[in-house]
Amino acid sequence: MIKRTYKGVQYTIEPQPDHDPINPFEDWDGMGEFFWADRHDLFNLMRENPNSIAVDVYEHSGYALTVNQAGTDYMRELVKWEDEEIEDHPSPPPRRGCEFDTSPCRLLWVPDAEHLKNPEQLYEIAESYTKLYDQVLNGDCYGFVTTIDDEEIDSCWGFWGWNHEESGLLEHAISGAECEINHRIEKARQSRVKQYEYIKKCIRNRVPLIYREEL
Repeated sequence: MIKRTYKGVQYTIEPQPDHDPINPFEDWDGMGEFFWADRHDLFNLMRENPNSIAVDVYEHSGYALTVNQAGTDYMRELVKWEDEEIEDHPSPPPRRGCEFDTSPCRLLWVPDAEHLKNPEQLYEIAESYTKLYDQVLNGDCYGFVTTIDDEEIDSCWGFWGWNHEESGLLEHAISGAECEINHRIEKARQSRVKQYEYIKKCIRNRVPLIYREEL
């Protein structure tokens, strides 16, 4: 629970788990797709999608995903060796960085070719999407409810990641609360102006107090 004060008004932001989040990889365009497969299928996917990136998967009370650049390079070399069967390489290239029995490249991210505008940033994009997919698998999604004097004034859901500053949750909540407070202050100002104009009108027209409206 986060308590803040803006223009003399105290409000409270309460982050809460989002128990029914959307899946960005199903509902958003251009995210690519993650494939879970055995070693043989992964190599076939790599052969069909040469820009694919291998991802290590560790499971221990949840998931931890890591882009494996060395494993990706190894898989690409092996695919090339199997396809070309070059005489210079009578045996497969040495395995590096992706030991399937100890640190398996069990996951493959296949980018969306239509949205891959800068292949040079492939690994940077893969890191970002892998981090998001990790959060999706672990249900690491949050929302917030903002209140003033126990009155709910704002709420929003679908922020990925436990760090509420990085996810944008805190910025969104603060912006919404300050907007609401500014609206209330302006509404109160307009009400005072309206009352003042009414009093001036009553005085100008010499309206007795008993006939004036209560303000």
